[in-house]
Amino acid sequence: MLKEYDASYDLRLYNVQVGCTVDKNVGGTESETATEIRGIPGVTTVRPVAAKKRDVTPTSEFVLYDIKFELLGAQSRTGFRDKVLLPRMRQIKGLKIMTVSSIHRKNRKGTI
Repeated sequence: MLKEYDASYDLRLYNVQVGCTVDKNVGGTESETATEIRGIPGVTTVRPVAAKKRDVTPTSEFVLYDIKFELLGAQSRTGFRDKVLLPRMRQIKGLKIMTVSSIHRKNRKGTI
């Protein structure tokens, strides 16, 4: 029989906002840093929030990144944040994490 969807498939989308300082003299630009964050497995979208951007020093700026990521099933979203996302972001040259928001689920099963 033809089914419209697989009931056992459970893709969950989440979003978190991470406030960072980006030093232009040490690492890349804001957009290059966003591209590096997109390279983290599971991350789907990275968007700098323009209204929150501000200069911190002559060579660095505060950027609030709105980051969306995906997990299959009941995988731990806090585990992903603490064991994958934040450690990989800390490896990005010129980026320092300042703030991390709570994680919000962006979909319900079968609504993508």
